Amino acid sequence: LGGPGPLTAVVEMAAVAGLALVPPGLRHPGATTTYGVGELIRAALDAGARRILIGCGDSGTSDGGAGALQALGARLTDRHGRELRRGGGVLHELERIDPSGLDPRLARTELLVACNPYNVLCGKRGVARVFGPQKGATPAEVELLSAGLERLADVLTRDLAPAFAPTSGAPAIDLRTAPGTGASGGLGAGLAAVGARLLPRYDVLLDGLDLDARLARADFVITAEGALDHQTVRGKIPAEVARRAHAS
Repeated sequence: LGGPGPLTAVVEMAAVAGLALVPPGLRHPGATTTYGVGELIRAALDAGARRILIGCGDSGTSDGGAGALQALGARLTDRHGRELRRGGGVLHELERIDPSGLDPRLARTELLVACNPYNVLCGKRGVARVFGPQKGATPAEVELLSAGLERLADVLTRDLAPAFAPTSGAPAIDLRTAPGTGASGGLGAGLAAVGARLLPRYDVLLDGLDLDARLARADFVITAEGALDHQTVRGKIPAEVARRAHAS
């Protein structure tokens, strides 16, 4: 995106790792990966972007952003020093993340992640337990993915996050439970570990549209989504539009 200030690029993870891209009969969240998201971030860096906005749409992955980090140069290894293959199904074997190969431009780039703040990485409402079944995971696979994401959070906190905290300006967060860490199969957590700021997606979109000013001039507002249910009020844009309309 042009205009004054640093060159900004926009990356939508669902465009390369979205659930809709995987046919229902082939969905296997233990094997799918966010590697393509990392490739897009690197392409944005190559194009000269100094600010990158990553949209966290519906994902077909549950790898905690590990694939994106691998595409950006991180090396994930098991206790024998062997590099892990891609996918969330092997994260329980993770022993170490070597950040020495990470693209150095990340430390000089502002990373903003537009995500649902109600999605967290771990716990009873962790992303694997909430969304794993709709991505094709069996109950046993849900537990394996949950264990892998918990292990990933611990290793990211130990090996990766400290290297980026002094340069990113992003506040330190608990990668297990902070709002947005579970966005897009945990992509939020992986990117937060390299200094990304996790922002409510409705604020990013609606502020960008200058919605509040438009609401001040409106007599009524029409908004909708595919199905209005209990999840609508948990970070969905129609609920935020309604809240802002009521407040105006």
